[in-house]
Amino acid sequence: MSPPVPPRIPRRPVPTATSISPSTSASPITICPENDPLYATAFWYSIPGVPGFETCSHCYASHIRQTRWADRFHGELQAPTLTRRCRFNTPRARQLWSEALRRDDWASVSAYWARRAQIADCQGARGLAADVGTQWFHPTHRDIDGFGICAACYEDLVCGTSLAGRLTPANPGQPAGELWSCKMTPYLRRVLLRAATHNDWVAFSVAALQAARLPACPGSAGVAASKRSWFQPVPAIDGLVVCETCYINNVAASFMETNWVAVPAAPAFTAAGWQTRVCGFSVLPLKIACLKATQDQDYPLLWRAAKTIFSTPYCAPAGIENGTWHRLRCGQDLEFELCAQCMAGIMVPFGFGDRFVQIPFPAGTKRLCDMNTSAPRQRDYYRKLDEAVSLGDFTCFETYARRFAGVPPCPTYNIVKGCHRWYGNDEFLACQQCWEEFVRDTPLANNLVHKGVVLPDGACCDLYSPRMRQLWMQACNTGDLASFTAAAQHRTSVYAQTVPHMQELLAMARMRLAQKQTLLFSSVMLQGANNIVEASRAPRTQTTTYGNSQVGYHATPAGAQGARDWHQANNITVVPGNEMVVVAQLEAMWKEVE
Repeated sequence: MSPPVPPRIPRRPVPTATSISPSTSASPITICPENDPLYATAFWYSIPGVPGFETCSHCYASHIRQTRWADRFHGELQAPTLTRRCRFNTPRARQLWSEALRRDDWASVSAYWARRAQIADCQGARGLAADVGTQWFHPTHRDIDGFGICAACYEDLVCGTSLAGRLTPANPGQPAGELWSCKMTPYLRRVLLRAATHNDWVAFSVAALQAARLPACPGSAGVAASKRSWFQPVPAIDGLVVCETCYINNVAASFMETNWVAVPAAPAFTAAGWQTRVCGFSVLPLKIACLKATQDQDYPLLWRAAKTIFSTPYCAPAGIENGTWHRLRCGQDLEFELCAQCMAGIMVPFGFGDRFVQIPFPAGTKRLCDMNTSAPRQRDYYRKLDEAVSLGDFTCFETYARRFAGVPPCPTYNIVKGCHRWYGNDEFLACQQCWEEFVRDTPLANNLVHKGVVLPDGACCDLYSPRMRQLWMQACNTGDLASFTAAAQHRTSVYAQTVPHMQELLAMARMRLAQKQTLLFSSVMLQGANNIVEASRAPRTQTTTYGNSQVGYHATPAGAQGARDWHQANNITVVPGNEMVVVAQLEAMWKEVE
């Protein structure tokens, strides 16, 4: 459920499988991650002799543990990686597993898993390059224009169904240098599984053609109501409508399809002006509540969450004034606040509502929800929430919040002043974020002199980059702090020679750009006013003109000034070529040691 985006910088090295105590996650995870990454340390089961095959602990416990082949699987506690996928929980794999159990044919199912592990996973709209070497499948009769799916989706979803013959390998295949994207969306997966039970290719092709023509969701910006078809839940909730695209993607062909109805067409213009609508699924807590409702096949869960979400203030990127706020019950003094929308759509549906308490704030207080997409740590909080959901244990989220709530983001190489706390020695410093997420639990952390000090003159962080973190780990492995100190001192020396000068040159370029834009805007406004005056005069009327041979002659002083501004703006070179050469050279020097 959390966004599968890798961290910008390396985190503290995670323990290997053999160094993690089995007590860390002895019970199976609560739900299979399917084709998404799992952000929790958990048991994964492999088959010796079948490289590339792994199944999650949920699927092992649900489908394998009680069978006669359970001892053929080897379980191991694994740290999270973004590339690991569960190979068991697909329609085709489960079908072959059942058939193999019935026929006592281990060889066939293990051979299938070995072959499937060699096929590149579906990347959806991100696409796959030709050099990946995956096979693509198109409709046999080319009756769905532009439709094609990758080999992974064909193997996992189509192969073995009544519709398998409707798709054939693409001929010609994917040309070198091209990026092809798979069109098998979650909606089409639902339609395919339903259509395959009746061998109804027409239903699937109609759905695929309809999905291909859908416009993108207008998001929080809204759109003229008459330009989209809209849907609402039953019973209706004031303020909640969803666009056709989001209805198709999240509701259509699902268990709750009958719980939504089309909204009557709206007039484009009313007495109040143009009528616009905002799609309800642009509100992230509603999308997350819908995910949980889909997992549990529980429409009332979604409706209850939506009722609260659309009766409370919007979780805005700029913050909420006079909102209802919640803090962790175990850390009410922590600077971690959750708005009412995120409480109703995220924490309550997943059963974590009782871990929070409502906290009053003075009237007029404006705060930013920590689960908002503009909050500095929202990505990490969602990863921890994903881990808590997978393990059925909210403790990991609470532990992370205790350590990082209120910790300012790493300033990298930018000097910052104020209440930032610093850790390190006189020769190098780590900000509070890098201390908590990387340095604190390493062997040399106790050798540092400064711990949590505030520096009135400001400082920048030395331990945010992959290179410096690698050097730090090398020093920890050898116990040689002096080598890291020498590298940090050299880096500081290069920093002093490069970064300030780069920032100065770039600041001057920004100033020249701002000056040029101001002059051009002024010129347009003044010359526009001059043109209006000139156009209003009678033809061949004797008038006074203003200007000179450089800027021309104009009907008003404003016109002459506008021409001068235009002339001056065009003479400003925002980025002189020699300055950019210097910046490029300095940047190259800095990147070598950053």
